[in-house]
Amino acid sequence: MKLITVIFALSTSLVVFSQTTVKEITESARAIKSELRQSLVNKKYDGSKITYFEVKNAPILKEFEIALFLRESYTMYFSGEAAKTNVSMRIYDKPYSSSNRTLLYDSKDIAGKKITLSTADLNAAYKKEKGDSANLKYVYVEYGIPKGTPDLGAVVLIFAY
Repeated sequence: MKLITVIFALSTSLVVFSQTTVKEITESARAIKSELRQSLVNKKYDGSKITYFEVKNAPILKEFEIALFLRESYTMYFSGEAAKTNVSMRIYDKPYSSSNRTLLYDSKDIAGKKITLSTADLNAAYKKEKGDSANLKYVYVEYGIPKGTPDLGAVVLIFAY
C-alpha cells in the first residue's frame, strides 16, 4: 500500500512540475512579442494581440477580429513559439457564427513556428474565392487547441504597416 502511495505521489508531482506556470507563459509571450517587434525592418509597429490558452480535456476554439480598414496594407506576424501543443490557425472573412464565411488562410499547426501574412495576400485569396473586387474590412482569426494534458500556452501576433 505504501508503494502505491509513493508511486502516486511521484507521478502527481511530475505532472504538477511539468506544467507551465502563468508567470512563465506570460514572460515568454512578452519576450516573443519584444523579439518580433525588434525584428521589424522598414515597417512600423501598430499593435499586438497575445492569446493565452489552457489545454484541457476538451478541444477549445478561440476567435478574435482584426479591423483592416485603418490602413491600406498590414503585415501580421504570428508566433506559436509559446505553444507547446499543436495549435491550428485559420483566418476567415466572417465570424464563426456566420454560415457563409470564406477561408482565407489555414495552418494545421503553428506551435513553435513564425508565420508572416500580409493583407494583400488575404485580399487576393478573398478576391479569388469570391470574385469580389472589394477589399476586406475585417478578418477573423481562429485558433484551435486540441484536448490534451493540462498546460498553458500562448500565440503572439503583432501588426505592422
